[in-house]
Amino acid sequence: MAQIVPYGEFGLTIYFSNQISEVTTHKIQHFIHLLERERIYGLQDWIPTYTTITLYFDPYLLSYEDLYNQIMIIYNNITTLDPVKSRLFEVPVCYEERFAPDLLFISNYHKIEVSEIIKIHSDPVYRVAMIGFMPGFPYLSGMDRRIITPRKSAPSLKIEGGSVGIAGEQTGIYPFTSPGGWNIIGKTPLKLFDASRNEPFLFRQGDQIRFKPISLDEYKQLERKLKKGTLTFF
Repeated sequence: MAQIVPYGEFGLTIYFSNQISEVTTHKIQHFIHLLERERIYGLQDWIPTYTTITLYFDPYLLSYEDLYNQIMIIYNNITTLDPVKSRLFEVPVCYEERFAPDLLFISNYHKIEVSEIIKIHSDPVYRVAMIGFMPGFPYLSGMDRRIITPRKSAPSLKIEGGSVGIAGEQTGIYPFTSPGGWNIIGKTPLKLFDASRNEPFLFRQGDQIRFKPISLDEYKQLERKLKKGTLTFF
């Protein structure tokens, strides 16, 4: 049974589990799928995480009690944990040294060759467990445990947008240039957030991602095409 608690004056949070797992991710996906279909009047937005989802509502259109009751009906209609059909993206990543300041550290930390680190990182199909930290930042589950690496003790002051990093059991992509504590091992030319697009976020919770290693020349070619608008990702 889910635990539902108030979140401020105009929100509520549903706790699906206290552990991060594929089962929990699938359950949240199913809940969102049913929630979108229900179209609750007065519900303004929702934000999923690894184990919770927070819903925001307009108190002039919807009371907390009414939302709670409708949420319980939706939750009780989750009848399967099979994954909801999701989009699969192939994300080009250049793992060259100029884009991967921490790749050698990870190689030394695990005593695994750089080429093998790249293979291990790019082999799995990842799932977007949540979007957070900054607009469009995908937290990806499913990374091989052989390359689990602690977050940096001292964050970097500048990590370029598009940088692919590892922190603990997670891998993710920085949508903007910002400070950060993840170990950076590559970079994609793709723009993860663009307010001018119909869908500003490139990815959404539940999407699947596979990284495709590319050369520096291929990176530059893709970057030029994206800037000219001659290559679209959707």
